[in-house]
Amino acid sequence: MAKPPVTLAQGHLPLLCAFIALATWFMFQMGIFSHSSGLESGFTELALGTSPKPDIAIKQTYDQDDYATIWFSSLLIERANDQDDSVEGWMPLNIIDLYNPDDSNLSPRARLVRDGLNMECKMRAALGDPSVPQTGFPSYRELQETYGWDVAFDHTQPLTNYYMDTDYLEQIGVSADTAKWMTITPMHSESGQWEPTDAIYMTHVNLQDGMLIAASSFSPASQNEKNGDRLTEDQIVPLQKWSDVAWLTYNDWLERNIRFGRPTKMLEHVLRYHILTEEVQVALQDITGRTLQTVGTFPGRSYPIKTAEALAALGTPHGKGVAWFFAQHKTWLGVRTVDRVNIFNCPKTDGEPQWCIYFHIVDIADLPL
Repeated sequence: MAKPPVTLAQGHLPLLCAFIALATWFMFQMGIFSHSSGLESGFTELALGTSPKPDIAIKQTYDQDDYATIWFSSLLIERANDQDDSVEGWMPLNIIDLYNPDDSNLSPRARLVRDGLNMECKMRAALGDPSVPQTGFPSYRELQETYGWDVAFDHTQPLTNYYMDTDYLEQIGVSADTAKWMTITPMHSESGQWEPTDAIYMTHVNLQDGMLIAASSFSPASQNEKNGDRLTEDQIVPLQKWSDVAWLTYNDWLERNIRFGRPTKMLEHVLRYHILTEEVQVALQDITGRTLQTVGTFPGRSYPIKTAEALAALGTPHGKGVAWFFAQHKTWLGVRTVDRVNIFNCPKTDGEPQWCIYFHIVDIADLPL
């Protein structure tokens, strides 16, 4: 008989993060794995080469009487399924299985949960924590002059001109008024000291209501692969991750608004829009137990971050990008983290369904103890 879904008590998540940090430090010292291990694979926001298959009927291989399982279960509280946003028995969490250096037996689902938990802990880590180095790309000028990103700013087009249905915005307290939105589009071109890749990232930013929508994400590495691997890995521009490029362009627009005394608000809403990556689509269907046609429009399926489902969403390439955005820019943003995830169908204006992930962002000081 399947166990009921469980969730991390809010006050236990920092304790678990501290345990993970200690365990990770110990394994680094013992040489069990290096800094290039899977625990830091979140630096790549591209899809992996193979797509995992849904594994809702997962079978657990560990002994339920194992001491570590009993210890970890003491950090959990059972969660009522009264909102129908969790799949019963979806992912019983086992700390020993998730952090065994030999993770070859982990299911795709368990890998997502582990990676999401790592990213949540990185966001929660204090500024100056050596395990979460801050960005090495602090300059907007270097983005353009050194690394060859040409950036276009456009505030004349309503979101609907990008085939975006905006009905859900009112539900989260965000205005769809064109005057509040700026579309920022960095394109990797001929300029700069690196070979062009035709990469493009498009974001829509509403500074007054604190929202960022990641609308299009075609990274230098993925575009290079699409073009037949014309460039070697060493030839691809190092400033290539969505989290860094999006941050530098967002922060440039933010600083200009602050300079001119325009109203701004800290980021509270981040949306990964129109998710095309097959790997992530498969994961979202597995997490929600719903298809794109049945997951529903906003709020769709809602998961507090202390649930395995929310951590799994954060562990997807799209979720990791959001986590790195906040984890590596604390000098400017402060310590902010995700407290809720919504997975839903955000149809285009013509009704075509598409997967979206919404991340609600809070200051770590505002979380309940």
